Amino acid sequence: MGVLGALTAVSGIVSAASSIAGGIAEKNAAERNAQIYEAQAANIQSQKNIVAGQYRTKQTQLKGEAVANAARAGVKVSGSVAQSISQSITELQIEQSYEQYNLDVKRQQALDEAQFQRFKGRQALMSGFVNAGATALSSGTSYYQKYWNNGNNTVKNTQRVWGRSSYKTNPEYGYTGNLSGLT
Repeated sequence: MGVLGALTAVSGIVSAASSIAGGIAEKNAAERNAQIYEAQAANIQSQKNIVAGQYRTKQTQLKGEAVANAARAGVKVSGSVAQSISQSITELQIEQSYEQYNLDVKRQQALDEAQFQRFKGRQALMSGFVNAGATALSSGTSYYQKYWNNGNNTVKNTQRVWGRSSYKTNPEYGYTGNLSGLT
């Protein structure tokens, strides 16, 4: 095998290990990104709770101001005054619902992105292992071709002829002798 063979084997191992390490690094980065998106989703949920509190405060202020203005004017809170207050509160609730919906959409997008980042991380890790396997196979094949399949002790490019117990060989690739013992 010699030094060159050892270097070929070692380079294949190092390359395979590098592929796995790259996959692990990408998976870790994707996991960190997922955690960032989950933190964004939590912040959006907090923002949603704050907005809900702000709208409750606005509704309370709206009712209090309307009642105070009606009392100052000497008007009883009923009929058109009550209807006006009710209409204002309804509009405020619609505005709140719209803002809450937009925050829900943003939160869900952040959670979806976190899930997608984790998926990408799993795929990167799997890709690292597949690339490592491919590198190992490639290195093994290269080693085999250089040190074992040199034309002196093996048969290259044989083709089975169906229905017979013999093989055809291609003289372009080396051995052209009798292969009847291989069946």
